[in-house]
Amino acid sequence: MKISVVNMGLSPAVVHHAETRAWLATQRFQDRLSLLTISLQKVAGVGAICRMEAWISGGGTVVGKHQGPDPVACVEIAAARLKHSAMRRLRARWQTPRRWQARVGGRYRTEAPALAGMGR
Repeated sequence: MKISVVNMGLSPAVVHHAETRAWLATQRFQDRLSLLTISLQKVAGVGAICRMEAWISGGGTVVGKHQGPDPVACVEIAAARLKHSAMRRLRARWQTPRRWQARVGGRYRTEAPALAGMGR
């Protein structure tokens, strides 16, 4: 996984915090993650903007973005949004219905096996 940080006017401590939070947010699907970009900007009047963008194989590009007066809070919220966005994108793949792999008569049976003693 490659992490690149674009920092525009924020302290190195905030950059390190952003790297750590992004790594923790994407830890569940590290094996599918190939690129993680973090953009931190200090904007007059707004405070800070944090944008985290990840490319996940099988899921595409997911983004978490937040702006607010506190840069640390922006990093926290952007990381949470990135995690939720990635989980939502990959949910269809994780929650596919399971086929029962019982082989009957040369074909796979798709219904669940009957439980013993349940009236069948």
